[in-house]
Amino acid sequence: MQRAGYQYRRLVARAADLPQAYGTGPSIPPTICPYAGYIARAAAAALHEEPDARVVVAWGCDGMRRAGDLLSATYPGRAVCLQVPRGSDDDSVRAFTGSLERLEAWLASGNGSPFGTGAGASADPADAHAPAPDDSLSPGFFDLPAPQEPNGLFVVAGPLSSDALFVFLAERGVPVSGVESCTGPARREALAPLTDPALDSERQARLLLETIFCPHRSRPDRRALLEQRLRRSEAAAILYLRQSFCDPGAYDSLMVAGLAGDIGLPLLELETGFPFELDGPLRTRIEAFLEGQALGGRTTAGDTDDLFLDPDLFEL
Repeated sequence: MQRAGYQYRRLVARAADLPQAYGTGPSIPPTICPYAGYIARAAAAALHEEPDARVVVAWGCDGMRRAGDLLSATYPGRAVCLQVPRGSDDDSVRAFTGSLERLEAWLASGNGSPFGTGAGASADPADAHAPAPDDSLSPGFFDLPAPQEPNGLFVVAGPLSSDALFVFLAERGVPVSGVESCTGPARREALAPLTDPALDSERQARLLLETIFCPHRSRPDRRALLEQRLRRSEAAAILYLRQSFCDPGAYDSLMVAGLAGDIGLPLLELETGFPFELDGPLRTRIEAFLEGQALGGRTTAGDTDDLFLDPDLFEL
């Protein structure tokens, strides 16, 4: 994108209600993945606010494909879908390299679509520049509030919009042994080399396909990576946060459940929305799961209030 004269902006943290306030934007089906729906609304807001902006929807699952189709139909010539292969073999890298090169050429020309869709709206390449990135609007990733420790909770999740869960755990003295999320610290570190402007399209494609943080990559290589991370982290339990209406997440959580059984780790799977909200029911489920788990070398269970030692309240 930068080689074509654009500055990139992540859409994760944009206000999702702007298209409704403007009375514009695509109609989002209620059964779409909440993350895909959020991205579609945020992209519509960006396209409404910035006439020279372009949106690229990278998809490897049905939810994001639907979001991309909605946007490309509503904003022909300004929004396109970029299919991301599930594998990282040589054939997948070659195909994805070709897609990235067509995408770059489209961004440079501003004409039509690189993938055969859209109405062909044109723009002057000299003017086809989105505003500079505004990190206050679009951080895209979260950091952990405390260092990772052994004998703690390992969190596997789809996109998380904040570190609220990890602040919640830190406040309760629950250590975190690892995080596997497409918006987590490890993902940011893995994508850092992509900022090198000298990187060619083939190397970009290979780096992107070799980072297997997305649940749609629920293949043997993802299972092997998770098993390696779980064993190295010396985690004591697993928490899986799955986006509602996410089919890849359902398959992925089933794989993680099997892995947890093979390793012998307790597992809790919960369904969440996007943006992530740590509401009362979710807190209760997590706290109930943590009761009795030996995390950080101690157990959170116990008669801490000495209720059963009070003869007026309990008798044998």
